[in-house]
Amino acid sequence: MEVKNIKNPKFIKKYKIEDLEILSNDIRKFIIDSVSVTGGHLSSNLGIVDLTVALHKVFDSPEDKIIFDVSHQCYTHKILTGRAKEFDKLIAFAKEEGIDLTFVGPEIPLCAGIVDAFKKEGLLVYGPSKDAAQLEGSKRFSKDMMAEYNIPTAKYASFDDYEKAKAYLSEQTFPIVLKADGLAAGKGVIIALTMEEAQEALKDMMCNEMFDGAGSSLVIEEYLEGEEFSLFAFVNGHDCYPMQIAQDHKRAFDNDEGLNTGGMGAYTPVAHMPQSAIDEAMEKVMQPMCDAMVAEGMPYQGVLYGGFMLTKDGVKTIEFNCRFGDPETEVVLQAMAPNNANAATEMLNIFLKPLITSVSK
Repeated sequence: MEVKNIKNPKFIKKYKIEDLEILSNDIRKFIIDSVSVTGGHLSSNLGIVDLTVALHKVFDSPEDKIIFDVSHQCYTHKILTGRAKEFDKLIAFAKEEGIDLTFVGPEIPLCAGIVDAFKKEGLLVYGPSKDAAQLEGSKRFSKDMMAEYNIPTAKYASFDDYEKAKAYLSEQTFPIVLKADGLAAGKGVIIALTMEEAQEALKDMMCNEMFDGAGSSLVIEEYLEGEEFSLFAFVNGHDCYPMQIAQDHKRAFDNDEGLNTGGMGAYTPVAHMPQSAIDEAMEKVMQPMCDAMVAEGMPYQGVLYGGFMLTKDGVKTIEFNCRFGDPETEVVLQAMAPNNANAATEMLNIFLKPLITSVSK
């Protein structure tokens, strides 16, 4: 059976259902729990929907042409009114509408356990469990995992006591980096150039709820110098499939004098980044972390983002995110667009493959 009625040939020109190596050939609808449709995130949202449209077209049928987005934005003719953390409403909606696959975008519902809730109800969902999402939800957890499994990253110390953190800071050299342990919309990082700046930021984060409580516990780490790059991968247990790398512009104001913005723009390809750095990121960070999560009994399934710094001592890990994120998604998915049909097939293979829950023998 060939796919028909393709309105936009950029996604799929000709594709045969029997060519798809998947577990089921009757997937019709998709519910998109996408990134917030504000600011630069809108483009990320559209990019995810574009790719999902390609997925949808693979299983095209005249009676089922619905793609849902729970962030109140609708791309066909139905709107789901609800919030990303109202799991009971989302589950009821998925069942009522016969949603076959849920792709979860934002970090807040992922870290709150939306995937666990959907799976408990027997719904097919792609994204990390609440435990696995700690890679983004807790900087402390992430750093401890890297330390335990010898994954290269900056030297660090974690604190939930202000006085102890203050004493530790007084003995450090500068610049130094302070990171809120919890979620802070990509803005929970302070690069302090002096002792005065560091102590002021520490007090604001731990005592004055600078990041709405996300900084009451924090990580203090050494400042790394080098060039940053971002790498997304589709992950299912031990399996880790990287996408094209990107770079973004993080800090506000000229000469990087402002705070981190969460992303003001991005570009790909990054032609000047050596392939050896990308290979090192995969071999020493991404794959080992996937294996580590399996070993810890919390196998990762979903999109895993690695933020990296190429230093004079090699690639170091800056952070992990548990989803597609702004602004890199905007350019990475666009770069995949010419081959979206093949990307859609590959994604479905990953989505539908049983999650690996034990260490390979």
